[in-house]
Amino acid sequence: MPARTYRRRGRRRPAPTVALVSMVAVSAVILTGCAAAPTSGAENFPQREVRFVLPYSAGGPSDLGARALMDCFEQRFGESWVVENQAGGAGAPAMVDVATAGPNGYLLGLGTQSTLVTTPTLEESVGYTDGDFTYLGQPMAIPSLIMVRPDSPFRTIDDLLAAVRATPETVSVGTSGAQTSFSMALRELSGRGTVFNTVPFEGTSEANAALLGGTVDARWDAAGRDTLALVDAGRMRPLATGSEERLTFLPEVPTLAEHGITDLIDTTTYYAMIGPRDLDPRIVERLRAELPGCVADPGYRNAVGAPYAVHTAPDVLTDRLEAFGRRLREVVAGG
Repeated sequence: MPARTYRRRGRRRPAPTVALVSMVAVSAVILTGCAAAPTSGAENFPQREVRFVLPYSAGGPSDLGARALMDCFEQRFGESWVVENQAGGAGAPAMVDVATAGPNGYLLGLGTQSTLVTTPTLEESVGYTDGDFTYLGQPMAIPSLIMVRPDSPFRTIDDLLAAVRATPETVSVGTSGAQTSFSMALRELSGRGTVFNTVPFEGTSEANAALLGGTVDARWDAAGRDTLALVDAGRMRPLATGSEERLTFLPEVPTLAEHGITDLIDTTTYYAMIGPRDLDPRIVERLRAELPGCVADPGYRNAVGAPYAVHTAPDVLTDRLEAFGRRLREVVAGG
């Protein structure tokens, strides 16, 4: 019997089974999907309705501006962008909703220095601070006016101030909220001996109605488009503006500074488009990129009024809010 000849061969690995191959393939798909999903979601945002929370009642300048802004974003991004009015609670419930929203961008909002800075500064228990938000930019700014009815005995701002100083707390002035910058300015004036009877309302519409109905003697509030319509119709008469300079659209109205009231807290209302602090950076980038175009959009400017459609970059806006916060704490410390 012939001898067998053996050749040494390297060990061969057994071929993978069909089940093992399938398992690896499925795992790869799952892992790839997990890695790609956030990018896909951010790049294709939005894929469903976006809620835009507003801490004010319907009908005021904030509401009109928010709805016009959401119309523009809807045109640019697609899907529905829906404004939700959550008035009351000094804006805290609406701000908490935004601060605690997820990072996917489906709940955004609009705030001002009053809701973002004043409320959490004065009421630490509200559950948020101005650091709990991502600031996307400023879409609107509205200066302030002190107004009376046409038949008011106060013909000038000096008449009003003289009456207040002669009989403190007898002249009532309405504001659109207890913690608005207007109410803070009145508080600051009280510390200087000019003591109004401050009457806060839930929003601009309510404050307007109170002045027109004779519930209050005067009103200090945002000089929004709805308010200007009442001024133009002769139903309200402006006495002064809280702005540093006279307003281009009401050049005959003096500033408070011209009548000796200087160095007050800033009463121009600065609006901030906001999201939660952990909002996806890719969504932040897209929203910030589109906001200036919406502010410049003719439809938006027509809705809010061209003088109010003022875009400010996020870094400038946050610096302004920080400065307001510092001054607010000084006002509060001063009593």
